[in-house]
Amino acid sequence: MYTRQHPMGNYQKRGCSGGCFLFSLVIGILGGTILFLNNPLTPEPTVPAEQLMNDLATLNAMKAEVSSNSSLFNNNNNDALAVRRLYLPDAISGLLIQTVARRGEEWDISDLQQNTVGHLEGTAWLGDRGNTVLVGYYEDDFGQPDAFYALGDIEVGEQIIVEDGSFENRSVYVVVDIFSTTADDRSMVRDVETPRLTLITCDSWNPERNAANDPIIVVAELLN
Repeated sequence: MYTRQHPMGNYQKRGCSGGCFLFSLVIGILGGTILFLNNPLTPEPTVPAEQLMNDLATLNAMKAEVSSNSSLFNNNNNDALAVRRLYLPDAISGLLIQTVARRGEEWDISDLQQNTVGHLEGTAWLGDRGNTVLVGYYEDDFGQPDAFYALGDIEVGEQIIVEDGSFENRSVYVVVDIFSTTADDRSMVRDVETPRLTLITCDSWNPERNAANDPIIVVAELLN
């Protein structure tokens, strides 16, 4: 015998099932929240705080030792460590200045870094009275431009700036002479009575001549 099912019976049955599902979902979310609060996802530190402090102290000591031994921070005045830079005309950034040690009557430029300028030990310090002599390579071992590659493009009357540790401590020099000389000419390193800046390119190799090119010398007088 066919019995007709009341349409509301099916509807009510589905409604009860949905309510049970919603209730279970809410309970699950609340339970998960409680578990999250009791067990946060923040990872536990894997290194003890005491070990971290010891490692930091060791790192700072190593940095201090490197800074004190680096020739990039040495100077004739033995004052506070500071970075010295040379700014050629139209230069966007400065060239680091390091000390070139003197060995008897010569200077050892073997430790002169790429794109770095060397201050010849024993010559006047920056801004002081006397002849301050800075040297730099014309090109590197691969024939690429180095610190003083553009030295020959400087013109008389242009300004050269030397920064001694900070922007406020700057010396401005005006170029008064540019010339070439032989590698054995030592007149450009002689001392003078007035503040002077002398820039010298280390010899670059000329494969056509199978000999070193004559170094370029730029002489500048202190403006300020």
